Amino acid sequence: MHRRSFWFAVISIGAFTAGFLLAPALADDTPAGIAGYYVSGPNAKLPNGGRPAARVPFPAIADWSSLRITLVRSVCFGACPAYTVEIDGDGTVRYHGERYVAVTGNRTDRIDAAKVRALFDRFRRADYFWTFDHYRAQVTDLPQFTTSISFDGHSKSVSDYAGRWIGMPEDVYDLEGAIDEAAGTGKWVKGPDRGPQ
Repeated sequence: MHRRSFWFAVISIGAFTAGFLLAPALADDTPAGIAGYYVSGPNAKLPNGGRPAARVPFPAIADWSSLRITLVRSVCFGACPAYTVEIDGDGTVRYHGERYVAVTGNRTDRIDAAKVRALFDRFRRADYFWTFDHYRAQVTDLPQFTTSISFDGHSKSVSDYAGRWIGMPEDVYDLEGAIDEAAGTGKWVKGPDRGPQ
């Protein structure tokens, strides 16, 4: 390759890559009637603290047996643990390990009702229903984390793909770790498996 052509190719690839990495990040919630916000640049954030303009109140719960809280962690371009955990209102924990975890397959456990209620209160204090459905930065090769809660006919899910980079509320992000902590997934994700079968 001619020297000038070589450097032109290098510069072109570099410009394309920079443009991709700094491309606008989008959080769109069309079903909620809120137009998507675009943010660009390495330090740009979503407006309004990463929340939709119209506040959605967190519903009160009547039937604790209807409560389901879930966390799904996906693989990445590497060895990120991929698994799903669900916590029911009665304290039942269901885990399914997929890849890069100490325990693959299904496990069940039970936690105290007080832990379930404390976790529910974390969702309430995070104003979980007053969030976008998706927080996705324009990067690649990272894992995606999805939290969800449902009870009494109400349901809400939030997917996080490097969402903190664009202003996902910190207390909403913290729920991912709070679910793991309440469910005790460490014994299955990191091992050894000491949980009930």
